Formats: sequence, structure tokens, C-alpha cells
Amino acid sequence: GALGEAKPNLEVFRLLAKRMGFTESCFDDCEFDRMKKALDTRSRFLARVDFDKLRAGEILRLNVPEEENPFAEGFFTPSGKLEFYSETMANLGLDPLPAYIPCSEGPENHTPHGKFPLQLLAPPSVHFLNSSFGAVNEQRIRIGKPSIKINPSDARARDIASGDLVQVSNDRGECHLYAEVTEDTREGVVVAESIWWPKHMPGGQGINALVSTRLTDFGGGSTFQCNLVEIQKADNATGD
Repeated sequence: GALGEAKPNLEVFRLLAKRMGFTESCFDDCEFDRMKKALDTRSRFLARVDFDKLRAGEILRLNVPEEENPFAEGFFTPSGKLEFYSETMANLGLDPLPAYIPCSEGPENHTPHGKFPLQLLAPPSVHFLNSSFGAVNEQRIRIGKPSIKINPSDARARDIASGDLVQVSNDRGECHLYAEVTEDTREGVVVAESIWWPKHMPGGQGINALVSTRLTDFGGGSTFQCNLVEIQKADNATGD
């Protein structure tokens, strides 16, 4: 939009919610409302942190001991102890002890010669903040091309060399990236750093075309790292 017409994220969320028919009161909150609710907490770290003082520009220090042990009065658990066995987790129907839980879509869920044998990881880049700053030309220049790291063994099996345009796909969708053959990623794992805007991707499809809408079992977050894919050179891809 024109200079001065850009909207902050919170306003975008509010407008989207209204257009989609959501009527919950939280979608009427402004930035100050959200700040006040964040400060309305029993956390002892925020004791004496006052919204009006912050708004006036006063510098307030978190209530954290400078030299004392911050856990001298106990941990932030129901028992106040360091819990190896978590009653909170047990009450949620989850394993109360530290344990390995297989990824919802990972190596345990396919055979070595399965349709999508590669685990896709999509961590942030140091140059973007998730998809933020994707419109900044200087940042895109620093990164170079949208790329995907692949282990030399996996690359040889697919006749892929560094710099090749490749198609990354699964049953949800596909996108195109440039291969970076490197020992920095282990065999069976491919890594696509940063979330490039689709209009800056070869073919106009972003990495999220491959990502499941499944939510995590505890925090309700996105399962960005639990996705299986296959890779092939773009000139060998169906339809290219």
C-alpha cells in the first residue's frame, strides 16, 4: 500500500477476524489492552511493573534478584520442586516422565523406500524473521537464492548437484528451491532455511505448501518440522 497505509499485525488480525465472522471480545483488543492483560499476572517477576509508568516512558526493572538464586523460593511447578514426574502432564493424558515421542510424520511412519523418505526441516534464517522482512531486497540479496540443504548421499541417489533447481513435494503440495549439497545436514534430512514469500520463489509456491495443518499435542502450535517430502531435479519433475 501507499506510504502511511501499512497496518500493524494486530490490526490485520482484528480486521480478518471481523471479516471471517468471529465475535469474541479478544478481537476488539487494541495494543494497550493486550499489554495490560500481559501484565495482569501472578508472576513475581512482573511485580511492581505498572502499565501507566511504562506508557509514560519510565524504565522499570523486572523483579529478578541480582545476586540471589532465582529459585531459592522454589520452582514454578505445583509442588514448587524440580519435577521429573509431572502431575500436570499426567492430568493432560501425556507421559509424565521425560520420554521420546515419535514425530507425527517422521521416519517411524514410513519404510526406507517409502514415497516421501526425507524429513523436511524449515528453521528461520538469520536474515528473515520467519516471513517478516521478506520484502526487503537487501535481505534477499544477502541470502542469495531460496535453497534447500541436502546430504551428498541423498543428492547422489537423485542425481542432484549444488545449484540445481529441484522440486520438493509431498501429498500436500510442492515448491521449487535450489539445491545446496552439504554435509551440514544428515542423511535423510533436508533443511530449507527461512520462509521466502511465494512471489520470490521459483514457480510462485512457498515452503508452507508442504507443511501440515496438524497442531502439536501440547502447546497447540504448528508442526513445521514434522513433514516428509521427496526431492527430484526440476527438469525430471512431472509437468516441468
